[in-house]
Amino acid sequence: MTMVDTLRARTSGLPRALLALALLLALPFAAAAEVRDIEREAMKLDQLFLGPCCYTQTLDVHSSQPAQDLRKEIRKQLEAGKTPEEVEAWVIETYGQKILAVPPGSALAEVLMLSVAAILIAGFALLWVGRKWMKRGQDDEKGEDKTELSEEDQAYLDRLDDELSQIRPEG
Repeated sequence: MTMVDTLRARTSGLPRALLALALLLALPFAAAAEVRDIEREAMKLDQLFLGPCCYTQTLDVHSSQPAQDLRKEIRKQLEAGKTPEEVEAWVIETYGQKILAVPPGSALAEVLMLSVAAILIAGFALLWVGRKWMKRGQDDEKGEDKTELSEEDQAYLDRLDDELSQIRPEG
């Protein structure tokens, strides 16, 4: 056996070993990505529910012990493999509709939707008016006057100009 053959025999398993090492090193990162997804889902659910002690603040900002317990239970169920929809259904079944920060069909949801629509309409109206004003300003700079006066108005302006030119400032 030559030295080249010995070298080939020793390095033939090297790519496999490097691949196995790379997979072992990537494993903690894959687990961390999964944990972050569970935490993201839990944070979204925390915003949907009110604290079960007084029903005044959502779970994500409430600091009471019952709110902390419910946050822990939500994370525990997500880690057990339940979907966010299943956890949401469980919370509503356990605590009732009053646990929801914005119950379905509530007037608050409708008001929010209407206010978003009103803001969009107002924004488009402001853009339209702004563009008209800008165009009018550009036309004025070009010396174009699209305003036509009646003969009576034009005569009044001419008379006013004549009177103003006759007035001399007193010094």
